[in-house]
Amino acid sequence: MNKEELQTKIFIEKYGTTLAAIALNTTKQKLNHFRVKYSIRTPSNDAINERLGLLIKAAK
Repeated sequence: MNKEELQTKIFIEKYGTTLAAIALNTTKQKLNHFRVKYSIRTPSNDAINERLGLLIKAAK
């Protein structure tokens, strides 16, 4: 896995495919294919919501 793929994997594992797609300026469909190819697990919705809340607080 190259550096870009590793970064993509980390974003998906931390924030899920929807937020990772926004952060990486790509589509959710492309990231889902990538996720399946490398058997990457996504976090629960609760974990994503918590992280998103922290990001919003940090941006204020």
